[in-house]
Amino acid sequence: MKKLILSVCLLPLLACSKPDASATSAAGSASAAAIGAAKPPTSAVASAPPAAPSAAPAAAMVEMDLSSADPVWKGWVASGPAGAKVMADGVKGARIAANGMDAFDVAFGSASASLKDVKSGNAAAVKSGNLKITYLVDTADKLEWVTEVGTSKAWNFVSNYTASGKKVSCQTNTAMGASSEAMFNQLKAACATLRKK
Repeated sequence: MKKLILSVCLLPLLACSKPDASATSAAGSASAAAIGAAKPPTSAVASAPPAAPSAAPAAAMVEMDLSSADPVWKGWVASGPAGAKVMADGVKGARIAANGMDAFDVAFGSASASLKDVKSGNAAAVKSGNLKITYLVDTADKLEWVTEVGTSKAWNFVSNYTASGKKVSCQTNTAMGASSEAMFNQLKAACATLRKK
């Protein structure tokens, strides 16, 4: 399980690199350092917010039926961009995802998520490689953080809340994260649209 959490924490950095040669080279070097290096980590968990990236225009949102993800989501809806797909996510989870760089990708859990496990996975990732995690929000019900390797950044969150009288969770796809603050904010806004009809 620890290897899975570590892998999930490192993947956003590999997948969100910009396609130019210098970024690809930096991401490849960073991933090699993060995954297989014997070096001690060069960064620790920090608490100062990172610089904000430039904003991208938000996609038009539509109501999406989550029932195809799992029977527990029968009658549930949430907003996602037109053209996105609803799919299963883990055990009894639902996910709305679109294709493309910095694409919309948010997952809903049918129960509260363990924020303690998320933080443990993040701490293990920091210890294993040349990356930095900066927590933007760290409360009993919500974690928001930025993972950095070199010049690559990925914004992530996990939030526990109540929707239509049920305890649920909502999070970025931690295998990808959001590669811009604009997408990060759009994903958080989509969490608030979860409801049972």
